[in-house]
Amino acid sequence: MKKSLWVLVGVSVLVLTGCKVHYQTDYGFGSTMPGVVYSYQTRGTFMLPKAESMEGVEVLGPVEGESTELNVLLLVAVGNGGIEAAKKDALKRYPDADDILNVEVDTRHFNVLPIFNESTTILRGIAVKYKKK
Repeated sequence: MKKSLWVLVGVSVLVLTGCKVHYQTDYGFGSTMPGVVYSYQTRGTFMLPKAESMEGVEVLGPVEGESTELNVLLLVAVGNGGIEAAKKDALKRYPDADDILNVEVDTRHFNVLPIFNESTTILRGIAVKYKKK
């Protein structure tokens, strides 16, 4: 009986995790799979090529912004976890900035069972103002 129970638990774990312990996002950043019971993890999501020169821009300073979406009981999903929302949040520090260079984006995932799921986009970069010619 105990052996059958352990086999059932093992097969259930493989099915629930998709038989994977590591996966890759579209941009090549590796990450573990979210936990079935609980997760709190941050993974790389996106990175733009670094600016070779800051000529033509006035550097205002480093910025970081977040945007969050939430799902409760797999029934109600609300929020805006998009990159544009995170960028808007980051630019609150420098409202006169024109853009953000050297952008890096991470995603933080938090869940407890399928009851509460939260995904936060975290954007970092350098706020700049374009010089007028």
